[in-house]
Amino acid sequence: MFDARLQSSPRFLVSMWGYIKYHVGWKDQIENYAAMSQERIFPNDFVYTYIKGDGKQLDYGVDMTECAIQKFYRQQNAIELVPYMCALDYPLSKRFNRGLVRTQTLVASNVCDFRYRQDRKTQLNLPKGLKV
Repeated sequence: MFDARLQSSPRFLVSMWGYIKYHVGWKDQIENYAAMSQERIFPNDFVYTYIKGDGKQLDYGVDMTECAIQKFYRQQNAIELVPYMCALDYPLSKRFNRGLVRTQTLVASNVCDFRYRQDRKTQLNLPKGLKV
């Protein structure tokens, strides 16, 4: 449903949102936010590190070690729903041509590894039986 919603959104709106989210200063913002997240000011927030890209194989990456979504769902006794939230990364990456590759998630390991390279095919490692 989420993918269908993205596909039905007006192209100009999607382009504008994509520009805002992925403009030239985006990587600098992510790097700054990652550094701030290490301070753990808000206990239910995301905590992650920024991975600098080489401009060839990798634009940038993020290693998420604490997930606000996972924390919220755990507090609601609904942790089994988290993989479905993780699956939303696929249509977003595909729609914005971000080329996300993720091999691990916090649901199954101790890190959620996001690696972005524009114009690369999006590839996510999803829990067994979950399809996008």
